[in-house]
Parts: sequence; C-alpha cells; structure tokens
Amino acid sequence: MSSGNRIPAAQYLRMSTEHQQYSIDNQIDAIRTYAEAQGFEIIKTYIDEGKSGLVLKHRLGLAQLLSDVVGGPQSYKAILVYDVSRWGRFQDADESAYYEFLCKSAGFEPIVDEHTFTAAQQIIAHSKSDEYLLDRLRFLLATEGSLGRWELRTTPGMPSEQTYVNRFGSLTKAFALAGFERHDRAKVYQTVHRIKRLRSEVVENLLDRFPNRVRLQQETQDRRPILHFDGAPPLLIVVCKSVTLPKGGQRWILSAHIKWAHPALLCLCNQTNTKIEKFSLFRSLPPSKLLFRKDDFNPLRCRSATDVCSLFETAGALA
Repeated sequence: MSSGNRIPAAQYLRMSTEHQQYSIDNQIDAIRTYAEAQGFEIIKTYIDEGKSGLVLKHRLGLAQLLSDVVGGPQSYKAILVYDVSRWGRFQDADESAYYEFLCKSAGFEPIVDEHTFTAAQQIIAHSKSDEYLLDRLRFLLATEGSLGRWELRTTPGMPSEQTYVNRFGSLTKAFALAGFERHDRAKVYQTVHRIKRLRSEVVENLLDRFPNRVRLQQETQDRRPILHFDGAPPLLIVVCKSVTLPKGGQRWILSAHIKWAHPALLCLCNQTNTKIEKFSLFRSLPPSKLLFRKDDFNPLRCRSATDVCSLFETAGALA
C-alpha cells in the first residue's frame, strides 16, 4: 500500500523497568510491523521513558497526547500502542475510564470492543498458573526479605493484590504458600541486619586501606553507601543476597528498586548469606537485570576478586 493511501496514526510509547519486552525499541519495532501490515503510517510519537503507569502527572507524553486530542482535530486518525498496559495501570479505575472517554469523544474508537477486551483480560489473568504467581512472590521475598501489601504495590512487574486474593483466597494464604508467614519476620530482620553489617564492613575496609584516595558520600535514600575514588564517577556499594533454586543452582539478587547509571560494586554473599564470597566491579549495571548467575560475572562484563581491596590497588580502577 502506498504511503498516500495509508491511515495516518500516532504512537504512544511508555517504558517501564519491569520487562525488557517493553523496551522503547521493542515497542517501536512491534508497532511499525503492525502499522505496515494494517495500512497505518506513523506520523507522530508520544513517549514516556521509565515512568510509572500509576500517576498521570508524571507522564508528560500521555498528558500531551490527551491535550492534543481534546484540543481539536489532529492530522492522525488512530493511536497505536504496543500493549494496553502501556496506556497505564491507574489505581483509580474512574481516572482511566475518563482518559479513554476523552479519546472516544474526539473520535478515536478502540479497534477492539470493550466486551472482547474484557474477555481477553480475563483469559490472560487466568492463564498465569498458580506456580507462576507463587514464583513471583518467592522472587520478591528473596529480593526484599519480606512480603506485604507495600512490597506488592511498589515493586515493578508484580501481579496485583486482587489477583492473589482471587486466586488463593487471601494474601496471607498466598504468602504462606510462597514460604513466608508472620513468624518468619524475626528471621527476615536478622538477614537484613546481617546484610547491612556486611555492607558496612566493605566500606570500612576500603576507607581504611585507601584513606587518601577514597571518600564516603552521603548515603542514598535506601541507605546504600556511595564512594568516590580519585575523582572518578561515584561508586555504589550493593550487597547481593544469595538464593538457592529448587534444582540446586545459585543466584544473586539485585533489588528492583536500585536505579543507578554509574559504576557499581556488587558484593556476592555465600549460600547462607553470612559472608561475602566475591566482589564484582561493573562500569554500569546491566539494564533490567535483577537475577545474576555465575556466568554473568565473566571478565568481559566486570572485574572480580575475592579481596575487595585488590580491585582498587591501581589508580584509575574505575576508568
């Protein structure tokens, strides 16, 4: 079909950190393929990078799209998105419905009718097995050290509270099936305290060994320390807890809440999380990676050692 016969369309892209499949490039490629097959031509792009789908005021791209749609006739006749979740996960259903109403009022009708969309959403929700939902909880438990409403609401990519209630009867029962019960909290607090102690020991060792080369910056909001070596970019110190998979493999967890674009020192715990067995220095953290295996620490990606100070013996170690 020639470009003159194609339907002009806008595309809306929203990047969030929970799934690599939702990267901006992946969305662009998927929408381009769909547009070419269905006779659309993309003439305008609205984009929100790395923004939560919960609050409109943080999403300038979507706000501009709505403003344009309400403001009068546009040169495009359709709005394409990769997935309905890119439109948003508003906690207030009335808010989401209102934004959809604005688009409909301006003449943009959904290609899929509401009945079909609702039915598809129900199929998708039920297609996730009990074991998948419980595995997500187990991963969250290993990452955060605890399970609760707060962890579910603030962790990217987690199914909603209602999903667990509908499937298992209550959050308490779902948490118990994932291996976490209220009496586990004392054990959780012990692990958290031990991780903080290990992290403090790493920082103290580096400050003692290199008193004239390193300084400690004010800690981040989540209390992870930042060091500066010889005027190099800031270095984040992260202790990664070890988890043992059901089949016996070992993995290391990086918290989903860490957002860091500079060098990072990952301190890998042993299987009992009682001491650090290896240190790995990355120039930058791999994007969207929360679970590390042994082959992720190869020399092409990072420098590793069993003695943390040996990583910084030479000047310019972070260059």
